[in-house]
Amino acid sequence: MNAWRDFRKHLPSSGNKTDPQVHPALQARLSSPATNTSSSNGEPQMYKYAPLKKNHIRILDLLQGSGDDPIRVKIQHWDVHDERERAYAALSYTWGGDPKVDRQVVYFGSRRSNKHFRYVTNNLMAFLKRIRQPGFGTCVWADALCIDQGNEKEKAEQVGLMTLIYPQAVQVLVWLGEPGEEDALVAEAFRGLEVWASAYSNKAEQTRLAGEPDMVGGSSFAGACAALFARPWFRRAWIVQEVMVDFKKPPLVLCGLHEISWHRVWTALFGIFATLLHDGAAELCGVNMTWSPEEDMSLTNIVPRMSLREASLPQDRMFAMFGLAERSGVRYPAPDYSLSVRDVSMIYTRAIIATDKRLAMLSYVDPSPGPDRLPSWTLKLGRTELTRDSQDIIAQQDMTTYSHQFHATLQQTPVVEPAVSSTTPDPYLRMRGLPLDRIVRVHLVRDVLIHITKDICTWVELVNKIEWCCAVCLGLPLLYPSTGESTTRAFMRALTQDRSLLCSKAALLSEDRWLARRQLHVAYVQHVKGVSSEPVQSTANKPTTELLSEEDLAEHVYCVFQIGERSKGVPGIPGFPYDAIERYLVADLVGSMTGVPKRRVIFITAGGLLGISCWGCYVRDEIWLLPGANVPFVLKPQLNLRSKATPVTHKLIGDAFVHGIMYGEAMAGYEAKVKRHGEEGAARSLMRCCLV
Repeated sequence: MNAWRDFRKHLPSSGNKTDPQVHPALQARLSSPATNTSSSNGEPQMYKYAPLKKNHIRILDLLQGSGDDPIRVKIQHWDVHDERERAYAALSYTWGGDPKVDRQVVYFGSRRSNKHFRYVTNNLMAFLKRIRQPGFGTCVWADALCIDQGNEKEKAEQVGLMTLIYPQAVQVLVWLGEPGEEDALVAEAFRGLEVWASAYSNKAEQTRLAGEPDMVGGSSFAGACAALFARPWFRRAWIVQEVMVDFKKPPLVLCGLHEISWHRVWTALFGIFATLLHDGAAELCGVNMTWSPEEDMSLTNIVPRMSLREASLPQDRMFAMFGLAERSGVRYPAPDYSLSVRDVSMIYTRAIIATDKRLAMLSYVDPSPGPDRLPSWTLKLGRTELTRDSQDIIAQQDMTTYSHQFHATLQQTPVVEPAVSSTTPDPYLRMRGLPLDRIVRVHLVRDVLIHITKDICTWVELVNKIEWCCAVCLGLPLLYPSTGESTTRAFMRALTQDRSLLCSKAALLSEDRWLARRQLHVAYVQHVKGVSSEPVQSTANKPTTELLSEEDLAEHVYCVFQIGERSKGVPGIPGFPYDAIERYLVADLVGSMTGVPKRRVIFITAGGLLGISCWGCYVRDEIWLLPGANVPFVLKPQLNLRSKATPVTHKLIGDAFVHGIMYGEAMAGYEAKVKRHGEEGAARSLMRCCLV
């Protein structure tokens, strides 16, 4: 079924015809390095936009044509709040270059008019030729031609209308560009996604596909999907706002002559995830396809995703986040392109904290000042392109991805003082918090892992290596002072940030660990069924006939295989595949440890607390709990000789995992004060903290 042919039926027709000849005067200008918009001899002039009224947008009437005919358009002004049904397609794409460099010409006017023109990029020109029809016109919205790119005020107003432009379109068209040499890969990816989407509601068909070598990770289909999702469109900051909203019909993805519904893409990805669990889906889908339309659209969830996306302007990353977050009904400051990047970072980061009434935003900032010398607590917008192999970015995002699982401050309301001036950007973020401890020793994760993961074969060897590292390398006591458990277990929980399969019994059986339990159970069932299908030589090695449930298996494995604590006479299960489970657990634990970014730092505090934080954490840095955040933070104290009111300020280093305080243990006294004196009374007992 050709979805694009069905969509064309809804578009208004146009009887205008085009002239295949390009104006000779314009051809001469295109070969000249300089372009003059004025003309006294009838030469083509740069098209000048008429001003837009409030809440109005421009719509292109793409005139009919075919082949090498010049692209001609007419401009219409539409009111976005007009309830009359108006059919147009909204384009989601990447510019892919500079219009002044590509110098592709679009004429404004009807018939043979060559008086006015605009330059567009090669990518936009390819799209316009792709959707242009030989017999009738097409109405389309494309930002490069529908927004006066030289008018900063208009750009800000139009960005604020994005949440209406795309949902009101009769069709959103996602243009991935021309496939070029990857035409066969695109065709393979679209075909495989259609197959997985068709099998979404059929569990038997999903199981069959998971067993086919051509449809799982490592296959040609996986390579085709990797090439498809590596296209620049999937890294844009704006695409989340453009395709993750409620539509009249699902967006249509176009790549050259190939097409597929966006709904089919997501259906296929959900089916892949449910069948192959996380690892297989990640290999097939790539890192850019990790957002579900049903996910929470709060800024706390949006910021870590958008920080790894590209934007043509640094401010666009921030403005795109605001437009997407307003779906939840919360209003944020309107986009303002007249502000500098520095002012946008300070004003809008403070606005996010004040509006959300949470400090989780601090987990997503890069504490380095950058070229604009920004405060450590602001979101950095200077990076417009994603460095895919940047270990700094990966390390910074590693902890924050899982921060929602912790509640170190028991979800208390943040105590943030307002800015000194509402008009001038304030470089200080004043708040109140609870200082916990001071760092006295630091160790690079890279150096510690070298001693642990080398030449590991069995579970006993792994546990002995961890115990030796805790005692010799780190100089830790036998028991952890905060919880009374073995230091070996505390070390592993801190190193893996409570993500290891055997961190604790309560964690293993919690809802957050369903994926770990499912993967363990799948490995267990596959091994048992594989052994059962083989001829059994002796009854001693015969597997159990009754399979354990996920919960029973997890509980038994936790009791038998422990870190730093000897199993206390746990009765064995006859025929249980202990050797296979041991190999699986060793691989899982080693994988959890080696997955920790090497540039992270393990630290020990004066009170004996053990934690892990990002690069830049040094001796004498302080551990603080800031109400409104899920995790503790490492702050570096600094003398402030410029102000007597705040003689000591702090620089934000980053968030941290500190074993023993991640679930509100250190905030019990403050919670009692809140119940006794209220939030305002309890806040006065906290210490002032000024982030710079």
